[in-house]
Order: sequence, then structure tokens, then C-alpha cells
Amino acid sequence: MDTDGDGVIDESEYAEAVMQRLDELLASIDSSDSVDLSVSRIGPPEAVPIASKLATNTSLTYINLDANVLGDAGAASLAWALSKNHTLQHLSLCRNEIGSSGVVAIAEALTSNTGLRILNLDANHAGNPGAIVMAKALVRNKTLEELMLWNNSITAPGAVALAEALEHNKTLLSLNILANSIGAEGAAALAQALDGCDTLDSTVEVNRGTAMKASAKRTGRGNEEPSLNLGLGILSATQLKPSSRQAQGHKSSKHAALGGTTRFP
Repeated sequence: MDTDGDGVIDESEYAEAVMQRLDELLASIDSSDSVDLSVSRIGPPEAVPIASKLATNTSLTYINLDANVLGDAGAASLAWALSKNHTLQHLSLCRNEIGSSGVVAIAEALTSNTGLRILNLDANHAGNPGAIVMAKALVRNKTLEELMLWNNSITAPGAVALAEALEHNKTLLSLNILANSIGAEGAAALAQALDGCDTLDSTVEVNRGTAMKASAKRTGRGNEEPSLNLGLGILSATQLKPSSRQAQGHKSSKHAALGGTTRFP
């Protein structure tokens, strides 16, 4: 809103408009089940009143905060709210400049949260520290069904930690870690984890010079064997499983390219 009539909406006028919209949404949040606050320049200061509302809210099931500037401090505020709110089912925080410490805070909140079903953290910066703590949270969490970690600077150690968590978690249905350089070691660990999942549809990306998209599915139907699709070929979980030598020691990250597919020896 151009409050000074100069024909130009400056930064202060935009911020005022955002806060006015935020006040309106906060006023109606108690009677709504869905709120969209995406692309609203919401940062740590604005996250505080949102978190305060969420902490006591019993009606909201979905909130979209994509493409804001929450950062680690804003994520920490929302994590506090998640530890107290058990009604919210879908939280989307894509592209919010959230680093490892912010993802860690959210992951720790998931250990006590019993309401959230879908968590979108795409295009943030969880890194391996965030992925590892998230993996620990997945071991304890019994309600999360979909976790999105696309493009989060996760490498093999983070992927291995998530894979180990999947062997204990029986409720997660979808894990998206596309656009992370997890390598052959990370992909092999995720493939092996399929044997311990009742139902899982996970997407990973293996970067080895040039990126290769890979998806792993566990259907749980009949005798169908879980498989890892590497774009140009499909290998079974048996083929992807590390050898006994690797299982006893540390897992090797070596791989061999065979006709467009990747085999993990």
C-alpha cells in the first residue's frame, strides 16, 4: 500500500502491509483450518506471534510458510510451538534459509509431537548435522508420514543416518531427498533399509560427477521385491545390498557403472 502517495511502495510500506496482513490472519487463525503465509517476508520477529498462536491452537491443520526468511531463529520459534501443538498436520517451510540448527530444533520437537503428518523442509540447509538429528527423531516419532528434504546439502553420512532410522520407523510413507549429494554409499544404505520398511516411497538423488535420479519403493505386496530405480536400469534390493564384508566393516562408497546402471559391490 502506497501510504505516502508518492506512487512507489517502499520497504517500510511493504513491511507495514505484511504486518497488517499478519495481524488479520492471526486474528482468524483460531477459527481456520488452513492458513497460507507464503512469500510474505516473514522473518524471526514475525515468527514469534505465529508460534504463540500455534502453541495453543486446536483448529489449524495446515500452514504454508514457504519462501519466507525464517532462518534458524524463526524455525526455533516454530519448533517450540510444535512441541506443544498436536493438531497441526501439515507444515510447509520450503525455501526459508533454515540452517542445521533450525532443522535440529524442529527435529527435536518431533520427538514429542503427535499430530504432524507432513513436513516440508525443501531447499533449506539441513546439512548432515540436521539430517542426523532428524534421523534420531524419526526413530521416536510415530505419526510423521511424509518428510521432504530436497536440496538440503545432505551427503552420505546424513543419508546413512536416515537409512538406519527407517529400519526402526514404521510410519513414514515418503522421504524425498532429491538433489542431495548422498553418493553410492548413501543410496546403498537407503536401499538396504527397504527390507525393514513395511511401506516406503522414498526419492533420492545420487551425484557422482553428473546427477542420477533414483527412487526406491517398498510396496509390501505379495513377494514383490523392493527396488532402486537409477533412471536407466532397475536393481533389486538384493543386488543393492552391501556385501557381508562391507556389512561387517565400514561401508564402501565405490561403485561400478554398468550399462547406465550403478551397482554397489
